[in-house]
Amino acid sequence: SENRPTIPVSSSEAEKLETHHVHQVYEEIASHFSGTRHSPWPRISEFLLKQPPGSLMADIGCGNGKYLGINKSLYQIGSDRSFKLTEICRERGFQAFVADVLSVPLRSESFDVCICIAVIHHLSTEERRIHAISELVRVLRPGGQALVYVWAMEQEINKVKSKYLKEKEFDGSPSVRDDSNSHGNGCEQTGEDSKQQHISDDSGDISSNSKHQECDVVKSDNSCQWTERQTTEICDENSHGIRQNSDSKMKTQTHFGDNKQLDSSNLPNKSSEQYGKQPKELVVHKNRTNFQQQDLLVPWQLKGGARSEAGGGEQVFHRFYHVFQRGELERLCGHVTGCQVVNGYYDQGNWAVILQKM
Repeated sequence: SENRPTIPVSSSEAEKLETHHVHQVYEEIASHFSGTRHSPWPRISEFLLKQPPGSLMADIGCGNGKYLGINKSLYQIGSDRSFKLTEICRERGFQAFVADVLSVPLRSESFDVCICIAVIHHLSTEERRIHAISELVRVLRPGGQALVYVWAMEQEINKVKSKYLKEKEFDGSPSVRDDSNSHGNGCEQTGEDSKQQHISDDSGDISSNSKHQECDVVKSDNSCQWTERQTTEICDENSHGIRQNSDSKMKTQTHFGDNKQLDSSNLPNKSSEQYGKQPKELVVHKNRTNFQQQDLLVPWQLKGGARSEAGGGEQVFHRFYHVFQRGELERLCGHVTGCQVVNGYYDQGNWAVILQKM
């Protein structure tokens, strides 16, 4: 049988793992995945609706663009590593382009706000996760804010289960069906699911949907649109993004370069004890159960897709995740200079932070 992938200990291994167990998977499941992504999360909608009219907003890892239409008084643009998902965005009337979160081809200090929802947990080393945060900070103007969501290892706090754990299986089959949030994070929330949930400890505001009210999508027809000149002005011609050839296949050229936001002196040692002396195999997580480790593969059963060669059943893909422990996201933000965490909270099985560029 095929060897199970291991936790990467080098940049080349990380790129290989993410290519096979993130990028290629989303290209295969894009249509089915998009069909499960239709309900914006209330707290993210609330954050976007608070932004001043005319602000420039970037959605890094925008998926099918479900957050690009929340506040139509903003000038909005999205990027995603998946070519097929950006096509879906454009079909829905949104402006989106293909790019890697590690090398966002947008000019520095161009945006008032950016969001990065359920993306960074797909990066397989801590160094890459820190660098992704530094890219978000780089594109922000001084005083601008970024909202970041990652999947939490803690899916049950104070005996309150996340919807991910409470969600019943659709057909009673083994736990391979995933109906989670954008990029596989958590779950879709509805008004009923966003009931007040309080968690108090010393780590600050980590309440979930405290006194929350549902946010309606703005339905105004006078939404702001990018002009060709505006798009050119904010795109950095010197950035190393992703290019498409005539066959619509993607080639990636990722360069960390001289990023002044990244404090490399404090980066973790990739040969630390978390990897051990021998390569550590990634386990396949059983959906709708508590996580037993942080680095794992999460199944996605492709409905209506190609049948598997072995048993003739529906094809199952495995996506890599690094699920975050309490306080870990804030700690990673501490490695990025020029920003501060202004809020951190727990939201239905996810850890979130709001960063502000100083």
